[in-house]
Amino acid sequence: MSSLKRNLTKKEIATALIILKVRHRLTTVAISNICRLLRLLDVPNAPKSFSAVKRLIEQEATDKIKPDVLNICHSCNSVFKTTCDNQKCQSNNQQIRSPNFLKFLLKDQIQLILESENNFTLYSQLPSLSNDHIGEIQHADWYRSVAENENGSNFITLLLNVDGIAISGSSDISLWIFTFIINEIKRSDRYKLQNCILGGVWPGPKKPSREQIYAMLKSMTDELQLLENENVYIVRVLGNQMIKLKVFLIGSTCDKPAQAIVQNIAEPIGKYGCGRCEIPGITVPSRKGANHHIRVFPLSSESNDKPQCRSNKNYDTIMALKNPTEDERKGYLGQCALRFLKHFDVGMVRATVHSTKCHAQEIANTMNLLRLAVRNTLLEDFSNELKTMLEQIQRKKRVTATEKPTIQTQHHSIKLRIKQTVDETLYKDIQEIFRYDDIQLYQIVRIGTTRFTTRDFAKAKKNDDSCVLYRFNKSSHIGFIEHIVRVNQKIFFKIKKVTIKENLTCTYGNRKFQCRNISMGSYNNDENVFFLKPEDIIEKLVHYQEAANSFYFFRFPTLCESS
Repeated sequence: MSSLKRNLTKKEIATALIILKVRHRLTTVAISNICRLLRLLDVPNAPKSFSAVKRLIEQEATDKIKPDVLNICHSCNSVFKTTCDNQKCQSNNQQIRSPNFLKFLLKDQIQLILESENNFTLYSQLPSLSNDHIGEIQHADWYRSVAENENGSNFITLLLNVDGIAISGSSDISLWIFTFIINEIKRSDRYKLQNCILGGVWPGPKKPSREQIYAMLKSMTDELQLLENENVYIVRVLGNQMIKLKVFLIGSTCDKPAQAIVQNIAEPIGKYGCGRCEIPGITVPSRKGANHHIRVFPLSSESNDKPQCRSNKNYDTIMALKNPTEDERKGYLGQCALRFLKHFDVGMVRATVHSTKCHAQEIANTMNLLRLAVRNTLLEDFSNELKTMLEQIQRKKRVTATEKPTIQTQHHSIKLRIKQTVDETLYKDIQEIFRYDDIQLYQIVRIGTTRFTTRDFAKAKKNDDSCVLYRFNKSSHIGFIEHIVRVNQKIFFKIKKVTIKENLTCTYGNRKFQCRNISMGSYNNDENVFFLKPEDIIEKLVHYQEAANSFYFFRFPTLCESS
């Protein structure tokens, strides 16, 4: 990074310190000590302490996130501010102190994000893509069905995460956090803390009951239903235009225990405890000869009935039953609060997530400070040198200071690493193909944040990024990267094509199903190879080498992770 052209202002230093605090999980004491160090080194305009940093960031803020402190009635589980207004409730005002629930307005946070985020794309702005391209959530069938249903209206979609953690091992106090992310934000920026929407926080005396989770979700669902209608937002990436947007929650990611509570189904270890399908499951020994048993959910090869996945249609049918039996309920213990939403399906996806041990108000304060700090970096008079450094700090991938060959394209920076040594005959062949003498070969290239490697380099490594799905003559093919070639500031991949023999076929009863995401094939060392540009790559693939020239290929639709 180049040296500063001027002294930084107090506000710029405070902004940098807040971003450092969040990125590296520093304590307030650590920030105060950094301030003391800056002042000892006679850095102009250095703040005295974290308190001074906080005041500098907040002094011009008028849109801080302020939660509503709500109570949940012990008797009827209604949510209220001061007194339970449920006329059927038998409780009185002298009841035991109700647990608090901090509810945050979603619309205000969505507005704060849209007016500061640059990497944001509406569905209507996406280029038309073929059905064989899956690079983002917008390419999924469910997302496209939402777009078709909305008939041209502009909209954004949310993903919900619910997770809880015990504050300490010696206490029953637990912290449950409800967060949302906006799917239309670029995935590398989508999960940054300043782009997370805080829906609510339960700093309860113990793990919340199903009824309490339902009450908290219902309070958020009520607001989400209002956001499903068009509301006006200012969108930075569209030139700060005021546009009408609908907001839809389309999915949820939870670990297994949280998923069971949110869906209001049996525990994961219980009968009908699978969150994806309506199979009762069976109990089997955890290992041969063990007395301990676990529940599993196998698919029967003898049954002609296809197992039913959890869906809105099945859920509605079950909820309409009067006095259903256990088998008729399919594991549902009551209503799912999220079913009231227009495009949410109760058969949601699970995922493992990480939690925080911060207390509820501290979480809100941290998000406030970070959003305000990020907004400061967007100001025209903010130091460009400092802004560049802070952007590097916030990247999830490693930032390296060593100089490597870099090519700047219209959309991405391309970084080459580790030169490849080949025999002179092969080198001359490549020179003749390109009719250019100054040819350089490499083993690793990063295009933006995506890593590709040559086949030879990856053989002895843990991560292999040499197998790709590419586009050639308007059709898709699989191949391995043999060489990464740099020719006159341009990059080309030398590809060895794979011959696909068949796709995986699964038999269920008397029916056969073809799994197009898993293929079997081989390649011939004598087969002709050819060169591709980076933009011809669709995605990287996972592969498994069964024999010397026999491979399994699994289509893993992402260019962001190593395969």
